[in-house]
Amino acid sequence: MSGSSARDLTDRYENWMAERLPYVEQEHLKAKHKQMAKTGGSAAFRFLRGTFYLWSVRFPEALPELVASTVPTVVGVGDVHVENFGTWRDAEGRLVWGANDVDEATGMPCTQDLVRLMTSAALAGMAVDTADIVDQVLDGYRSQLIGGARPFVLAYADDQPWQEELWKLARARTGDPVDWWQKLDSKLEPPTHPPGVDVKQHVSGSFPAGPVTGLSWRTREAGMGSLGRPRLVATGSWFGGRICREAKATLPSAWDWARGSIGAGTPAGQLLTSSYRAPDPYSAVVDGWSIRRLAPDSDKIDIAALEATDKRGLLRCMGSELANIHLEAAGADVLGQALSGMDARLLDATTTMVRVVEHDQQDYAETA
Repeated sequence: MSGSSARDLTDRYENWMAERLPYVEQEHLKAKHKQMAKTGGSAAFRFLRGTFYLWSVRFPEALPELVASTVPTVVGVGDVHVENFGTWRDAEGRLVWGANDVDEATGMPCTQDLVRLMTSAALAGMAVDTADIVDQVLDGYRSQLIGGARPFVLAYADDQPWQEELWKLARARTGDPVDWWQKLDSKLEPPTHPPGVDVKQHVSGSFPAGPVTGLSWRTREAGMGSLGRPRLVATGSWFGGRICREAKATLPSAWDWARGSIGAGTPAGQLLTSSYRAPDPYSAVVDGWSIRRLAPDSDKIDIAALEATDKRGLLRCMGSELANIHLEAAGADVLGQALSGMDARLLDATTTMVRVVEHDQQDYAETA
């Protein structure tokens, strides 16, 4: 794939994708292509979010030393970026924060997640310079290696840095539930394909005990990276209030697609239930579908309106969360040693990947 254009790699990936999905949401895919070709503003950040398959080719090409056999292999998030973190409720009803989309998870060098997160922050217009971004992410990552993997259960652990601040940010961004449901309803569309028996069973199995009435199945155009994949949204009423589940078709990670090493399954379910996080009891990956709860308190923290100090703190927390995830597969000593003295190299790598993404976005826009 070396030397292939952004357009050519997009076509190759989407042909591969279509062969493995029950169907493709063609209108959503067209909307994705339109977004990818837009210029100006946050174009490069939007393009990054939609093209993890392209990153999976470009990153090893541009920075081969960061994917060398000497770099520790972990089960990484893969398609990590600053808008890929949010909140959910665990089985105790506690508000938890962390990486909330792990569809592209697989085995990869630990540097992949770090550089992609740093690059996304540099492209997202966070008003934090690139050197500071790298410092904050690495500070959070290393602090977690020292302290050990621990989930961000908000406002319950006074000794964990930024716990209370994350709680405040999460509560401030939750907003009014009525507004949240109205916003969701405005985005729902009739499904292009009726839900199959398997999806209905998996979604029904994720609902809590008790009758769910008025169940309705629709779809929605959401995110960037997964546009085109089948996505079904089930809403209903449970004991007087509305509830919602989303079922999204899964694929092997694009990281594995780019290496030609596609396995039979995906580690996404492994990350959802790993020991580093207080899991959402209503989220699971089963039989090719990722099922998750949608609710006003299960959503991302919008970074756009945050103060610079809050953005730096949030970047530290994101770095800590990556360490939480990586510690599942590699020891703290191994990860710490691999990153020892790497600050300048990771800053250079982030600067390089910013240029690579911007070039690919411009190339794609010119051939649209």
